[in-house]
Amino acid sequence: MHCGSCINHITNVLKPLGAKHTDINLARRSGRIHFEDEAILADVFIEAIEDAGYEVTKLSVIDAE
Repeated sequence: MHCGSCINHITNVLKPLGAKHTDINLARRSGRIHFEDEAILADVFIEAIEDAGYEVTKLSVIDAE
């Protein structure tokens, strides 16, 4: 990720998949995806990000409940 366009690109890729909110930090080269549907697997988001041309190197899934 290099710029605001990268943030917009990732956000636009993830929203149709059920992402309610994305929090992407360019300085840390990291991001968080907030979603509510328990049926959505994290792998779906990872694959979409990779298909968009970005590398996913670390993943933590946190249940908000």
